Amino acid sequence: AVKFAGVGITDLASMSVIQIHQWAKQLKLQGREADIARDLLPEIESRLDFLERVGLGYLTLDRGAPTLSGGEAQRIRLAAQLGSHLQGVCYVLDEPTIGLDLVSRETIRRFLVEHNQQRGATIVLTSHDVEDIEATCKRLVILEHGRVLWDGDIVALAHELTAGRRIEVHLEPNLAESGVPELDLATLPLAEYQAELSGRGQHSLAFTVPAAKSQGFVRALFASLPVRDLSVERRPLEDLVKQIFAQGRRG
Repeated sequence: AVKFAGVGITDLASMSVIQIHQWAKQLKLQGREADIARDLLPEIESRLDFLERVGLGYLTLDRGAPTLSGGEAQRIRLAAQLGSHLQGVCYVLDEPTIGLDLVSRETIRRFLVEHNQQRGATIVLTSHDVEDIEATCKRLVILEHGRVLWDGDIVALAHELTAGRRIEVHLEPNLAESGVPELDLATLPLAEYQAELSGRGQHSLAFTVPAAKSQGFVRALFASLPVRDLSVERRPLEDLVKQIFAQGRRG
């Protein structure tokens, strides 16, 4: 059997990514072998390193493609695309986390951020996943039918998020059978606190209000409604994206 550095191809294929990466690092080649492997070994080590960084160090090289999970296959494709020594490259990734489990999504997001920081690569990410945007992006462009509805630094959008609060109110169930729609919301000082009704359920209401006015508006809610429970949260990015789309359609 043909062997390289004392190891056969079958033995190499049965190793995990971590094991073969360690084996490749300790290779000491000389003469003609060193000349042949000069460009190959760094490329191999780079690909193996990327597989480890996306959490696939446990896979063996002889693992059949049909036996891979969706998350494993997606991360292998990502490592194949990004795991080279190319410089000054712009990568365009379309929905890289779609259909993946929570752990795989978080691994890929962390990997993209690290790759951008360490390699200086430009990554254009197309995604409908708001969590992808928040976790990875510095700049956000929102498009609809070829029109640019928003193009700006994600920090500017984050500033708008921190300036607003989402208040969700759960009401006592002893209302009319039709629930919240029977309430007279005209008694609420919406204009005074610059608050907007952003949603309603059978026994719940949701409002958006400037952060500086949120405490006063909460007191007004308790004074005006049969409140059972109330939560105050930072306005989610998804709300602002919906608002941008709505404004673009009106424009």
